[in-house]
Amino acid sequence: MKRKVLALIVIVFNFLIINNSKAQEDYQLKFKIENSLYSFFNTYGHDVFSNPKYKDKAYTFGFAISINQHGLVEEVIFSNKTKTLDSLVSFAEITKKLKAQKTAFKSYRNTVLISFVLVRRGWDKNIANFYDKDDLERNPELPDFDTYFYKIMPNIDRINKDKKIKFLQPFSMIQVQGHR
Repeated sequence: MKRKVLALIVIVFNFLIINNSKAQEDYQLKFKIENSLYSFFNTYGHDVFSNPKYKDKAYTFGFAISINQHGLVEEVIFSNKTKTLDSLVSFAEITKKLKAQKTAFKSYRNTVLISFVLVRRGWDKNIANFYDKDDLERNPELPDFDTYFYKIMPNIDRINKDKKIKFLQPFSMIQVQGHR
């Protein structure tokens, strides 16, 4: 009887350790991605976004990070790429930072990580736009938020179909007033 109890305690303990290490791994992954997302936004993008023309504006985009069999980023795909949004967050800089991560994705070999990002100023009380003006001028058929929102999912058709897909919690890039 004591052996069964001891065995059960060992099993539960191992389960807790494994789950805790996976949670820690996911937290570290979120932290690495967040740092890559904020790299440009924290410098040049903050200054640009402080401009009054961005009052009550919010932007969203999705991304997919394709990880190869070695645990390295092979491709990053973004949705809703517009000139305005790129001037705030720099998709090229985010991609560069993600590809520079040599160990962050080792546990996610042959996986596509997908998530979404909200970009806005924290001190604004409203969100007055639900689409990007540049996008609206190029695509006048986007009359409302619903149509724009449907484009948030990055197109991963060209990525190898044998890869696992993991959805991550959404990210929020909110500029706080103290950084104005």
